[in-house]
Amino acid sequence: MKAPPLVDNKDLSTIANNFLHMGKTMKDDMITVVQHIKHHYPEHFQVCNTYAKFYHHYFSSQMEMFAEFELSKEDIYLLLSWVQNLYPKDIKNHSVLVKELDEASLGNLLPLGQIKRLEQTYLIHEVDSVRCWLDKSLEIEVKKWMQGTAPEILDDYFHSELSIDAIKAVYGAQKRAEDISPGLGHQISALLLTELLTFLQSYKKKLEIFIKENKHNRYFEAIIIANINNFENFRTYTVKNTDSAESVVKTKIFSLLDDLQNTGFSVFLQPLFQELQPLFKKFNEKKWASCSGIMDEIISVMEPRICLFKKLKKPHRQVIMERIHLYLVQKYIQRLMWKNTTLKSPEKQNQLSDLIQSHASILYTFCTENGSNATWLEPALPSLAEIIRLQDPDAIKIEVSALASRYPDIKKKHLCAILNIKPLSSAEFKNIMSVLKIRGDAILP
Repeated sequence: MKAPPLVDNKDLSTIANNFLHMGKTMKDDMITVVQHIKHHYPEHFQVCNTYAKFYHHYFSSQMEMFAEFELSKEDIYLLLSWVQNLYPKDIKNHSVLVKELDEASLGNLLPLGQIKRLEQTYLIHEVDSVRCWLDKSLEIEVKKWMQGTAPEILDDYFHSELSIDAIKAVYGAQKRAEDISPGLGHQISALLLTELLTFLQSYKKKLEIFIKENKHNRYFEAIIIANINNFENFRTYTVKNTDSAESVVKTKIFSLLDDLQNTGFSVFLQPLFQELQPLFKKFNEKKWASCSGIMDEIISVMEPRICLFKKLKKPHRQVIMERIHLYLVQKYIQRLMWKNTTLKSPEKQNQLSDLIQSHASILYTFCTENGSNATWLEPALPSLAEIIRLQDPDAIKIEVSALASRYPDIKKKHLCAILNIKPLSSAEFKNIMSVLKIRGDAILP
């Protein structure tokens, strides 16, 4: 045990080489004792116990000596690995030795108090190392934004290595601690999650500054998309690699990721919605019969912008398209209500109904083909078109009830505005609206 290692592994530190030598020597010698020496002694000599205790005592004394030094993170990891993992599993639980070493009651290589101190020092070093790596990764990423070069394309999506580098650092630290012991892995999990939250907070600030100050950047939109594509990786890692005990920090991370996503989406949605507003106002400026081509104009404005979203990964493309889908439906309904038109003849009501159905089909097809999965929006405009088309008050009442069931947040004033398109008598109007009271819905006035 005291002899220097016969083979000095240059990839390992001096301490690592010494412990590897002592561990291998103890295991090999004890196997020799059990298999070839034990039967030469009387049973009451307990020769295996004697050998085991001497080997253990020397190993333990060397471990205690080294533990008093100011050690690097790597050497602390090594000591803890021997104490918590390698010694109990590879030596004490070796198939040839387990019975004999159990009887020797060897205990731990280090006292429990010293193990705990080493563990706390290791956690501090490991978390500091992860923090430095995360900061460095973010710094490198921000420099890439400012270089005026296009982001990478991976699997046909704009790509950033930031989430991969960050998660790799966090996961590596988690795995190393778990390899020492499950308890240490549990301790570091909460610490790493907090570091990830702090990192994401810094990430958000850097991205907001970039968005505010660099709209002139040639690859501005591509860089934003590459960063949006990062967010799902962080969410997936947080879900899969944390437990319920860390729910408060997890909730903060999810909230922050939502904010990050909204920050990225606003780059595209705000200018798009501003550009669409004048087109929707045309529904107010023209008679309904002259509005047939407005939806085509709206689609033609969106198409080149939507094309860029093909570089978004599917989950993000779906979310942003669903927001666009919802905006288009809401704005259309608003203009339909604000038109303040009463169509007296069933023929004109049918024409308006057909126009709404046509616009609904164009809008729904465009949005779903480009990634929206908001199927719940599909009946909204056709239901309004059906209310306008129907002539029988009882049939209208049924359709109004169905509409309110599908969209419980619809307000009474909205339904009134739609019904005002039809020349209903006061009694018919009250009868139709009474369905809301019968259903007991909390529809606001």
